[in-house]
Amino acid sequence: MDYLDDIHKKIIEDLDKKDVLTERLFGSNGTFILTSELRKSNSFSTSLQFKIFKPSNPLMITGVVIIIIAWLFIFYSIATFDNLNQGALGIVMLSMFLVTVGLLWQLFYDPTLNYMLRIDQFGLGTDDQFFTWSQIHETSILEIPLGKGHAEYLIIILSNGDYWNFDLSNFRGFFGVKKTLSSYIEHYKSAYA
Repeated sequence: MDYLDDIHKKIIEDLDKKDVLTERLFGSNGTFILTSELRKSNSFSTSLQFKIFKPSNPLMITGVVIIIIAWLFIFYSIATFDNLNQGALGIVMLSMFLVTVGLLWQLFYDPTLNYMLRIDQFGLGTDDQFFTWSQIHETSILEIPLGKGHAEYLIIILSNGDYWNFDLSNFRGFFGVKKTLSSYIEHYKSAYA
């Protein structure tokens, strides 16, 4: 277990280097939970040949609805109010445009947040990476507290000591994803490894 603890410390340090602001605000007291500990009872079909996890549709739909409502409010204000301060309106529209571009980038285009995760009898992979079960030493979920919530990462530790982390921010649904993801990982790992 010391081997895993050393790798976990290295992962936290590497994430802190990427995100200095988060580390300064909240510290680096992340919690690693092995997927074998998170596994829930088999409430899914074991006859599946593979399982694909995609970014969460409810999260994307909520973001798009918020953007549409904000833009509709701006256009309603332009159409109905006679005494609008044009300078303030320009600042609000520019700010909303930047927020819209940023949110759409995060929800649909950012490659570190928008990828498909495929799990099958051969291994686990994303759009551009694939790891066979024989290459994988351990899998875990890293939870880092962020204010009232937390960020989650899937951590794949390989047999050669390398590791990969995948941000699960866009995979959140109403009930979370970590237990379901862990169950599928452990099912395929134990059944086909």
